[in-house]
Amino acid sequence: MCFRSICANPSVLLTPKPFSAVALAMSLIWLPAGAMADSNEPAQAIPELRESIEALQGSGDTWHPDIAESTLSLARHVQETGDHVEAIALLERAVHVSRVNHGLFSLQQVDALEMQIQSHLALEQWSEADGLQQYLFYVHSRAMADNDPALIPALEAYAQWNIQAFRRRLGEVPAIRLIDAFHLYSVALSIVDADPVLTEQSREMMLERLAYLAWLMARTGAQDRQQAQYTNFRMVDDEWVNQVTERRYRRYNNPFLQGEYALEQIVAMRASRLAAVESAGVTGEARDRLLVAHTNAILDLADWYLLFERRNAALDVYESAWATLQDEDEALQRRVFDRIVMLPRFETVRQPTGDPVPTREMQATAGSISGSSVVPDSTAQVVADDSPTVPYVVMEFDINQYGRAVNVDILESWPEDDVGMHRRLIGALRDSRMRPIFRDGSASRVRDLVYRFPYEIERDESETQ
Repeated sequence: MCFRSICANPSVLLTPKPFSAVALAMSLIWLPAGAMADSNEPAQAIPELRESIEALQGSGDTWHPDIAESTLSLARHVQETGDHVEAIALLERAVHVSRVNHGLFSLQQVDALEMQIQSHLALEQWSEADGLQQYLFYVHSRAMADNDPALIPALEAYAQWNIQAFRRRLGEVPAIRLIDAFHLYSVALSIVDADPVLTEQSREMMLERLAYLAWLMARTGAQDRQQAQYTNFRMVDDEWVNQVTERRYRRYNNPFLQGEYALEQIVAMRASRLAAVESAGVTGEARDRLLVAHTNAILDLADWYLLFERRNAALDVYESAWATLQDEDEALQRRVFDRIVMLPRFETVRQPTGDPVPTREMQATAGSISGSSVVPDSTAQVVADDSPTVPYVVMEFDINQYGRAVNVDILESWPEDDVGMHRRLIGALRDSRMRPIFRDGSASRVRDLVYRFPYEIERDESETQ
């Protein structure tokens, strides 16, 4: 059943019990702080709240607004004791009362919807939590105008929910979550685009998020599949998205074009800021900071071309990035170019940090490489630890001018004879793409890098579906 802005699972909305799948009431947000947060311990507060609710119901007005407020407070205390089954039942009762008093799509429901989602997750009831998260966004979309900036937090929250659902491989077709998340962020961006203040505050971050989602969709082939576009499991209404965004960010459902457009927008924004300060005669650290930001945006765009095997375009853009700093001092050039960057750069959990090139510690799983920095030349000290707690491999390798790891050698490992771990980590390193290291304006081969890769066995994070 499809609504104006979201396709809702009928089982979430139509149940044998009155409104049983929708949770309660944000009405407490208008109460004084002392009334909203009961200071009593649950053991004392729960009997008192039960008595209060019974007294209100005994007066004959079973729909009194105070019943919803007291029931929400009772549910909060019951939830704290770990009794999530009763908490959900209380929240369902409270929402019924709240909706009678405030309307089907009133924002008074929000706090209780969120509480109910928490309880379902605690009970590992993913399907129920997913339906309520979907409905939580639907309530916001019905209560607010499509161009209302107050809708942005709900758009971002539901987008993040979908990203996490994809990462945990939840649902029958996990990859479609990426499509819905991309469209939710594109709607948020359309709202931001109309407000100069929001544009300055939030647009770059959202554009970067769009590029990241485009990369994940390219990895999964999500938009190439008809069932992913039109399946009944899609939750966000494409017609609503097209109406709000005027298809600006859709880019023919092509993930390369979607990410390219987002990254080009960031380059343009940073170029505009840099031009403004330079025209005003600003110098020193303020100007250098904007120059570095602009150059990094150009590098992100070059990385994007490299990820999609457009090598000539990538090298041209890398050279243009170098040209922006070629007349600057050497320290500023090293700050930008002399570092290892795992691609895509905006997948931040995979970055080894921005220290100069030599030795770092990196994290690895069966399908990906990621990392955090260590003190240069500390590998020997770490490897010498007689009691490692996590399996690891120390590898030496070169990075060629196209960002590929070559000449990979294992220097040391624990356990020493785990051939399967060796094979998986070498494969993960070779499959990863890194930003080429630039020296004197040209992509250069960098030799004899040594990295330590702790290895934790996880489900395959190759992001293929």
